[in-house]
Amino acid sequence: MTATRKWMQRPIWTLKYGNAIESTTDTIAVERPLQILLDDNGHYREFAVLMRSPDDDAELVMGLLFTEGLIHSADELSLQPLPSTDSDAIDRMVVYFKGDSTVASTHFRQLAAHAGCGICSASTLEHYLEFAYPVLPMRKHSYHWGVIASVLDQIEDLHTAFRLTGGTHWALFANAQGELLTLREDVGRHNAMDKAIGWALAHEVFDQVDMVFVSGRLSFELVHKALCIGASVMVGLGAPSTQAVDLAEQNGLTLMGFWKAQRINIYTHPSRIQT
Repeated sequence: MTATRKWMQRPIWTLKYGNAIESTTDTIAVERPLQILLDDNGHYREFAVLMRSPDDDAELVMGLLFTEGLIHSADELSLQPLPSTDSDAIDRMVVYFKGDSTVASTHFRQLAAHAGCGICSASTLEHYLEFAYPVLPMRKHSYHWGVIASVLDQIEDLHTAFRLTGGTHWALFANAQGELLTLREDVGRHNAMDKAIGWALAHEVFDQVDMVFVSGRLSFELVHKALCIGASVMVGLGAPSTQAVDLAEQNGLTLMGFWKAQRINIYTHPSRIQT
């Protein structure tokens, strides 16, 4: 997929009070379905259909499989997109597990998710509630609020697709010094997080990811994903849910949200933050 596929111009009409309807154009974020197929000894099994922004598909798939517990490193699989054209209704990616592929059979859970959906597509919560956190050791750093604020101040200049469309979410990873490691965007906030995780998995830099920043609200599953990569701090621009706060509290994650004009709420483990 080319970068231009992430958004497109569409005709729209605007109505201003007291004026006639005017025709114009708007830049709109592209959303397309991606079917993830798992290779099971030569047979394809559908694992998920995700509505996503059509880019960074390999990172999206790796991040999802990692947080679902099917893989622990990028070396455990290879990915092959199936040929598609712009006229196709769906894109497809095949996952080939290296070595013993029984992991796909013993830990198979079919998902059918739309762009804004995460755990709501799961049949049960047991998979998440029984997860052993963290997969990687939690860092024990303390963090100065000025470092966190400096990352937040940079975000407006980074999420290009959001600035153009207003219709995407982003996930950003930073180290303890506030240096940006990666930023990924998607029409789905869970997809954006999985893309960033897939990037970190492919580049083997999980040990550098100390802080996770996300647009929108903080959901249970986004906290789950942050814990999977051993982050210490998670910051959202929106509000958390009660389950997200409980999960963060139980597993040592400092959860922060509702950032507005140099003000932010700390929901869990405030001792990690220095002022």
